[in-house]
Parts: sequence; C-alpha cells; structure tokens
Amino acid sequence: MDGWAQFLDTRTGEIVALSEDPYMACEEDQELWEEIDEKDDYVRLPNQYELHEKSIMEKFAYESGNKRVSEVLFDALRRRHPYRCFINDLGISQIYYDYRNRTYINTAEEWCRNYHVPYRRKED
Repeated sequence: MDGWAQFLDTRTGEIVALSEDPYMACEEDQELWEEIDEKDDYVRLPNQYELHEKSIMEKFAYESGNKRVSEVLFDALRRRHPYRCFINDLGISQIYYDYRNRTYINTAEEWCRNYHVPYRRKED
C-alpha cells in the first residue's frame, strides 16, 4: 500500500506495517521506527513497486506460447487500463492469476533465501 512500509521481525516472524508519513505515525510507531533503524532484527518486505505487476504481465504475455495470444496481450498492455484489458476483457483471469501467484511464491522464496529467512513451502 502506498505510504506504508512492511517489515519482518526475524526474531518473532511477525510482520509490522508502519506509515512512512511521520505526521501519521503515533508515538508507538515512531519508537518502532527507531528500533528498526538501530537493530538488524527487521527486514523490509518488497513493496508493490518492487514486485511490479506490469512486468509479470509482460512476462506472461511473452511466455504464452502462442504468437497471436502474445500479440493480443501486448496490445492490452499498451492501453490506458492494461490490467482490466489484460485480465477481464480477454477472459484469461484464472490462468493469469495462477501464473501471478506462482511468480509471487518464487519471488518470496528468493527473498527468503537472500535474507536468510527460513521458510517452508505448503504442498499443493
């Protein structure tokens, strides 16, 4: 969410969300910001801009395996509301959501490895 930062407390596994706007932060949040700055126990989680869903859509279009489908998808990505055109208008929402979820899971696993955060994958 814009204006918020999420952190993983590596000691407890708790996820903490804090406003990045100092005027919105209560005293408790300000104290937590100081703790985060001073200790190595917190790792910032990627935000929506770092996950960049449009690049996931581009990769999905590229990997579709069908030239005509790829062309239609890339055309949708050039429109004013690419997400709505890409998903709703083309009738591929479930296929795309499955692809996006796999991408998020792979990204989360890579993030955990990079920050030495233990994880386990839920069996399908």
